[in-house]
Amino acid sequence: MHFLSIGTILLSFGIYASAVDNSTILSPKIDTFINNVLAEWNTAGGVAVAVVRMDAQGGWLVETKGYGVAKADGTKVTQDTIFALGSDSKLFDILATGLLVSNQSLTPQISWKTKLASIMPGWKLMDPVASSESTIMDLMSHRTGLPRHDYSYFVYNDTFPALIHRLKYLKPSAGFRQIFQYNNMMYAVLSYLPTVLLPHKPPFVRYVKEHILDSLGLNSTTYSHATATATGRMADGFARTGINQTANPLDAGIPRVLPYLFDFAGGDGNTFSGPGGVLTTAVDAMLLLNGQHPTTNATIIPPGVVQMVATGVTVPEGNACVIPIPQRMFLSITLMQRFVRALCHCLWRGADPVVLPRSWCVLMLGAFVRNPIRL
Repeated sequence: MHFLSIGTILLSFGIYASAVDNSTILSPKIDTFINNVLAEWNTAGGVAVAVVRMDAQGGWLVETKGYGVAKADGTKVTQDTIFALGSDSKLFDILATGLLVSNQSLTPQISWKTKLASIMPGWKLMDPVASSESTIMDLMSHRTGLPRHDYSYFVYNDTFPALIHRLKYLKPSAGFRQIFQYNNMMYAVLSYLPTVLLPHKPPFVRYVKEHILDSLGLNSTTYSHATATATGRMADGFARTGINQTANPLDAGIPRVLPYLFDFAGGDGNTFSGPGGVLTTAVDAMLLLNGQHPTTNATIIPPGVVQMVATGVTVPEGNACVIPIPQRMFLSITLMQRFVRALCHCLWRGADPVVLPRSWCVLMLGAFVRNPIRL
């Protein structure tokens, strides 16, 4: 049997500048385009889209819409449909780490260059250089020399001390800081920092809720699948069976609903929360834009943290000059390239579809097609 999974992800571009005009971006033309893409891909799910622009007075122009189906019962996607962010949840992990870095009352104080060996109990890697020299920045940038080692990471009811204890038995496949190698376990380690460093030892999920979600007014964002489901707005995950991958990997097949991967996480989360546990809406996602409260303009996430998160450190492929956009930006990308480039081309007709010359943030929460696997 062939099985093609359809998941949910956050695709986001953000650029800060004054808006060119106040015209509607999510026009009937764009509506038609997005609906045609969903139809062409035969997806059982849908997407929620938010476009955010800064006006000449520094305020925000916001548009949000939903497209397609959110649930197997035919419920439509709206701007308030809750989707799983998957690995884009790492953004919240880094922002939480940045709040610790900017916390002047923390003793001892830490920086992006603080070595894990100096602050993390039980920290040890097989490579002695990586073990002694790895910094917070190295973990964030996926350059410790460790490959994914996902079979050692996906452990039911794991604990942070147990996960950290296993690291010293995992073989590196590259030298320290040599290449980019995606690793979820390093982001799990980063999510343990609030518990390790703060006197009241809060779990990561509780720390993020208090200092980011509640403070910014992200009222629909949670790490709890039970909480999201109770709202009645949680999107289903879909899969397709009965697909001839050779003839047409995007064939409609037979859709079915998938269970949520991290449904066993409790209220305080677990080792999966930092790397991949956020559940949110398009409306909430746009509120992250510059780290300020959308109504009071109070700074919740310091500008230096936002700038650090937006600064490229490791280039996994290509070169660092492919996207010539302004430095003052917030950029978190996990790209379904065909969809996003086609959308950019439709929005910015006549421009190179990779170049984003306007002051918009386009957020899309919705269905994307993963590589097929055989069962």
